[in-house]
Amino acid sequence: MKKVKGGVVGLCIAALALTGCITNTTSTGEEIHEWNMTITVGPGSTWYEGAVKFAEDLERESDGRMQIEIYTNEQLSAGNQEAGVEQLMDGLKDFSYNSSIIYAGVDQRFGVLSAPFLINDYDDAHRVLNGESGQIIEDMLRERGVEPLGFGESGFRQITNDTLPIRTPEDLDHLKSVSRTWVC
Repeated sequence: MKKVKGGVVGLCIAALALTGCITNTTSTGEEIHEWNMTITVGPGSTWYEGAVKFAEDLERESDGRMQIEIYTNEQLSAGNQEAGVEQLMDGLKDFSYNSSIIYAGVDQRFGVLSAPFLINDYDDAHRVLNGESGQIIEDMLRERGVEPLGFGESGFRQITNDTLPIRTPEDLDHLKSVSRTWVC
């Protein structure tokens, strides 16, 4: 089987809902703010490691006054990734780390980040997301009540077949496809 690199960047969005949190007061009167965070994947993944690092850094930098509980595999939405993003948008959970293609299930405009051959390489991805296009994506998130914290990447996606290399969008024309949906 021939493996070829297409130009689909697997982007993920670290975000928080513009909602409150659970606030507890210690016996000394100090407030402890607690939030929940979901990620699509399980322990052992780089996304999980990133979420743990974020939670540890937040707790350390706040002297323990801010804490995040991490839920893997979309536990808070019974494994339904799209429902998990909707929960974030509705303020039912506080933080998430999801692929942009999952956001596209709620609002098709987010699918642009997964369009094949749109972004050429990592430098191009950084240029796009740090520029006007990234600002547009951030504004779209804010329209839904979500404050973006940043973009992550899952690498460039592979398109495989056993016939010909794929170097341009036209090279896909010869392939039989069940769906024209591009998934990250």
